[in-house]
Amino acid sequence: MSLPGDTRSIATAGTGGSDGSKSAVGFVGLGAMGGGMAAALVKRSFAVKGFDVYPPACEKLRAMGGAAATSAADAAKDAAVLVLMVTTAQQAEGALFGSQGALDALPPAAVVILCSTVPPDFARSLSQKLTAQGKGWELVDAPVSGGVARAADGTLTIMASATPAALAKAQPVLEAMSAKLYIVGDKPGAGSAVKMVNQLLAGVHIAAAAEAMALGARAGLNPRMVFDIISHAAGNSWMFENRVPHMLDNDYTPRSALNIFVKDLGIVLGEAQSLAFPLPLAAAAHQQFLAGAAAGLGREDDAAVVKVYERLAGVTVATTLPSSSPTSSPPSTSCSSPLLEPTVQSKSAMLAALPPEWTGSLEVGESVEQSSGGTAGEGKAGGGEGRGGAVVPVVPVVVVLDDDPTGTQTVHGIHVLTTWDVETLTAEMLSLTHAPRAGFFILTNSRALPTEQAASLTRTICSNVVTAARQAGILSGSPPSDPKGPVCRGISIILRGDSTLRGHFPQEVEAAEAVLGGGVDAWLLCPFFLEGGRYTIGDVHYVADGQDGLVAAAQTEFAKDAAFGYRHSNLKQWVEEKTAGARSASDVASISIETIRKGGPSAVFKALMGLPKGSVCILNAASDSDLHVVTAALRSAESSGRSFLVRSAASFVSSLLCIPKIAPLGPPEWARLLLGGGAGEECGGEGEWGRKLKRWGWVRSGAGGLIVVGSYVPKTSAQLEQLLSRLGASLHVIQVSAADVASDSWQGERREAAVAGMAAEAEDALRAGRDTVIMTSRELVTGSDASSSLEIGSRVSAAVVDIVRGISVRPRYILAKGGITSSDVATKALGVRRARVEGQAMPGVPLWLLDDASRFPDLPYIVFPGNVGSSASLADVVQRWRTDPITPPPAAPAPAPLGALSTPTPLLSTLDLVRAAAEGGYAVGAFNVYNLEGVRAVVRAAEEERSPAILQLHPSAIRHGGDALIAACTAAALAAHVPIALHLDHATDLTLIERCVHQGWFHSIMADGSHLPLADNIAFTQRVATTLAHLTARAPEAPAAATADASSAAAAAGRGAGVVVIEAEVGQIAGVEDGETVEEIAGRLTQVEQAESFLQSVPQVSLLAVCVGNRHGPYPPSVLATPDSILNLDLLASLNTVTSRHSAHLVLHGASGLPPRIVLECVRCGVRKFNVNTEVRAAYMEALREAAGGEGEEGREGERRDLVDVMGEAERRMEGVVREKLRLFGSAGRV
Repeated sequence: MSLPGDTRSIATAGTGGSDGSKSAVGFVGLGAMGGGMAAALVKRSFAVKGFDVYPPACEKLRAMGGAAATSAADAAKDAAVLVLMVTTAQQAEGALFGSQGALDALPPAAVVILCSTVPPDFARSLSQKLTAQGKGWELVDAPVSGGVARAADGTLTIMASATPAALAKAQPVLEAMSAKLYIVGDKPGAGSAVKMVNQLLAGVHIAAAAEAMALGARAGLNPRMVFDIISHAAGNSWMFENRVPHMLDNDYTPRSALNIFVKDLGIVLGEAQSLAFPLPLAAAAHQQFLAGAAAGLGREDDAAVVKVYERLAGVTVATTLPSSSPTSSPPSTSCSSPLLEPTVQSKSAMLAALPPEWTGSLEVGESVEQSSGGTAGEGKAGGGEGRGGAVVPVVPVVVVLDDDPTGTQTVHGIHVLTTWDVETLTAEMLSLTHAPRAGFFILTNSRALPTEQAASLTRTICSNVVTAARQAGILSGSPPSDPKGPVCRGISIILRGDSTLRGHFPQEVEAAEAVLGGGVDAWLLCPFFLEGGRYTIGDVHYVADGQDGLVAAAQTEFAKDAAFGYRHSNLKQWVEEKTAGARSASDVASISIETIRKGGPSAVFKALMGLPKGSVCILNAASDSDLHVVTAALRSAESSGRSFLVRSAASFVSSLLCIPKIAPLGPPEWARLLLGGGAGEECGGEGEWGRKLKRWGWVRSGAGGLIVVGSYVPKTSAQLEQLLSRLGASLHVIQVSAADVASDSWQGERREAAVAGMAAEAEDALRAGRDTVIMTSRELVTGSDASSSLEIGSRVSAAVVDIVRGISVRPRYILAKGGITSSDVATKALGVRRARVEGQAMPGVPLWLLDDASRFPDLPYIVFPGNVGSSASLADVVQRWRTDPITPPPAAPAPAPLGALSTPTPLLSTLDLVRAAAEGGYAVGAFNVYNLEGVRAVVRAAEEERSPAILQLHPSAIRHGGDALIAACTAAALAAHVPIALHLDHATDLTLIERCVHQGWFHSIMADGSHLPLADNIAFTQRVATTLAHLTARAPEAPAAATADASSAAAAAGRGAGVVVIEAEVGQIAGVEDGETVEEIAGRLTQVEQAESFLQSVPQVSLLAVCVGNRHGPYPPSVLATPDSILNLDLLASLNTVTSRHSAHLVLHGASGLPPRIVLECVRCGVRKFNVNTEVRAAYMEALREAAGGEGEEGREGERRDLVDVMGEAERRMEGVVREKLRLFGSAGRV
């Protein structure tokens, strides 16, 4: 064994060249340790090319002067030495031998330095595998110790073992990374054995340090005092001195993750077992680390093992000493109160210690004086005005000034404006005259501005709001005369800010107060936000840590914000700090949770009414129930003449507007929202049903989703890391270097070319259906002060905006991560002026519907705050939004209980398509199909023509193809990228109709009683309608008696309001239909009086097929010779008048063979559905006859034809007919 000093002279030939230059080094694994080690080599002038599965790690190395590789093979190319610093033995083997592994490109005679902690046996076997490759490769087993800081300094301790020749090649690299280099053997394995002994001691020491500190806390000792004493006593160790400060500061940023010791002590115990050597202390320590990993602490710093003891004992080791050098407040007024910064608390224990939540009435229990009033001394919300003895509720319009887009985290059914001119604001207020939720958001994005600009913007917006309110009659004048619903009088301005206390306070509140004049009585501060884990208890604001901890806000990473940092978690002290002592902590009032929960709205009302003029009041809250009590009291206080300016987080707004919670929305819910008419009231001059066709195309778009990540908070970086780790193989990632963007040298033509290139790259990926991530590199580039830091952030955001603006492909969805990012992408890249908040993609993550003025109308826009969710949340949302919005059906329809529609069906029905056709002045084609080729032909033609279409099945086709044919039609309709409806054609058997609807196969049927006398036809159709009403109205648990009058109820609800759409036929069409002949002499034209009587008698009929000379099958040449006399178009126009009067639509059977000019005349006369059968069948039969025209399997020209070829040709022939008809009917291009 060589001593450390001996290592400096063992090499006779190293990695340097003959001229003293240093050769290339490949590096795989750029995590916390590996990144520092690679940086140390760069500092010592080695040419390092590194790879890591996490792209930002490669970018960080590049910024330090190294080169970023795209794979392990790329890193190994041309390298004389390859360093592996991955987590596990399996990763090391994969980096060498896996796909695009290093050995694919490593030059012969290169040396591999394995620095990972692995079992000694693995190091030995890996060495043998390398030697067996026959390329002169050798392994140096060289695990390291010393931590992240020493890795970056190049002062690690390295324990190396290898052949002398391998050590000679590796020595310069090993020396560059170490202060102590020990050569412990001449074969791989010895180094890992020494590291194993080191890890035993390290793991036991960390666990023992955690145990000791928790014991001191349980004994009532000050943890910092304990640390200080032990650090200078015999009980000290390197690990105690290094790790305990992490515990005291509650800082578990993973310098070395807890999971590392789960692995390393596992290696120790496994090796000891093979040596039959007992390790009771190591085993006990291993169990503590395992307990921490099981509790979800595995990715935190290994010092987090103390949390295992904290939870067992109910104690907290973390504590913060009061700062002795305040930087934000003058010394003379610096938090003179004796309040000290709190420690980390147990959330469950703290919440359990609070009084029970208020369960009584939310009405204020004392007489409240009502006044007319307003905001800023005019037009306040009064209690109601009598009209003819009735009391009409009077509510204020709540105007929320949101300093970034994430404030819509808890609302739905409310609009967000991104522009604030008086005309726009007036129109919005007028639209809320009788709205049940009288409020809207204005996205100011002021958090991205310097303080002076933010204050100026707030003054401008508030001034415009007041002016618009006056013009809308909300602040002055009489309320509207229409007594329906609540009447909006007065305005209530809310300044929505960050729930982690970042933003321009008090400047924005002061700016709003300056506009509103002397009418403001007090400021209210309420940063509680349940979905984000933000609680205000005892005037202290806490942030939940994802486990059971409540961390005082000033101890979180949010308090270290370059522009909005702060030192105090007690909100009274925070106000004093932020106002630079202008408002003393002792002068700040508060309403406690005890007051809220024990006294209810009356006690809170009394406290609000008693606030001195010009005061500031903290609103404590630990549940939504607490907020409901506060907002109920606030409304009563405002009705009594008081006026408040509220600075709050998102939860306050939803409570004030009484907006209930709803489940998160995913693609299926979004599709139903769009296609069900529940979203987007405006159609931009387009009809409702025509808009649905476009929405269908957008919902079924094959394009990828776009994920834009700009936030730099640690939570975002952790979420991004997990997104790339979980889904990276299927994502296309484009990284924008923050360092480049911030540099002046990157501006001008260089910037334009880079932005255009990245936009084109994103377009290609989206078009190919790949979800695409545009992310800023993870290094945080800051300026010399808060203002310059904001400027750098704006420059980076502008680059991202320009990239998104350059993308012309409509994504399936857009997710923007971070407040500034989501605002800039929405307003600057997408041109959003008004959006509707439809709900949340997950709790705390708003989901917007973009307006018609935006670049991508009706696009789902996910606003993902930088500080919300766990590390898995971003990946979870992206995973959910990658799914198809329409669930595919089972392989075959399964029987279901009577009344249950179990088979998934298309979201747009036959009636939806026909209504869209009526709005657009065209007709939709309904094509009878009999086999899979026919189904495919119709769907492919519709997709190529971007047209809706209907698949029709005749009873004879069902008898032939059975359930399998129905399942094929359903599956094709669900999978199509255009709206395809299913329709049961010419059904004369009530039993068949009932079975098809009962199984959920059809939601559109033709009840064909045309062969019967008119009275019998009416009676038959009425029986069908009644049967269908019972089937669709009866839930499985409901008794049959509950639907005794279902048919009349359906009629009262309006034509087509039921689940199943009914088509009927009056008159009888001549010709041949599916082998069933109707004598031409029996063909009866539909009489106007008959149609009128029929529709009056059967109001459930939505589609009426008529006979005006049309026929099934081919038209005889004698008829076609006089085309103008084929159809009675005057009769058709009269019938259209009848059907329109009854909100029904005309259907024409027998469209095959009609001259195009006649078809167009029919469309002009109101025909909205054409049935096509004969021509499609003829095309199929023609292909079969041609295929059978030769001997055996040969065609007419001797070409050998297979069955598949014949089927394909038949399908192409049918598709050609369908495409021609879709163009003729005018439906092409409508989706």
